[in-house]
Amino acid sequence: MVKYVETSPLSDPETAARKLLEIASGVEAVQDGRIHIEKMNGPFLFEIKGAPAQYLAGLKHAVERGWIVLHESGTFVRFTQAGRGAICMKAAKPSWAVFARLRPIDLALRLGLDNVCKPKFVGD
Repeated sequence: MVKYVETSPLSDPETAARKLLEIASGVEAVQDGRIHIEKMNGPFLFEIKGAPAQYLAGLKHAVERGWIVLHESGTFVRFTQAGRGAICMKAAKPSWAVFARLRPIDLALRLGLDNVCKPKFVGD
């Protein structure tokens, strides 16, 4: 008996990278804007049920696009300005057509994006 497997949307490195950015944006950064890598790979692998190959492809894609910088030790990442912009653009895209008549600030408030583009600091 042959079983057919559906392809996962995370098989696309772009989608996997954006999902990693979404996960990382929800994590509180520690010293000097560092995000521990295990706080990204745990949710990706165990909550979203992504495969290790998909995780690695997404991480490499995010680094190649300049969205994040991976420390040489591999233990943490930092967002770049382009990475923060990618999060903001992705968050605003899906509902823009619905709210096209709203001012940008009203759109952000309606979509709950008032804190998406602000950097998170320890103690906030």
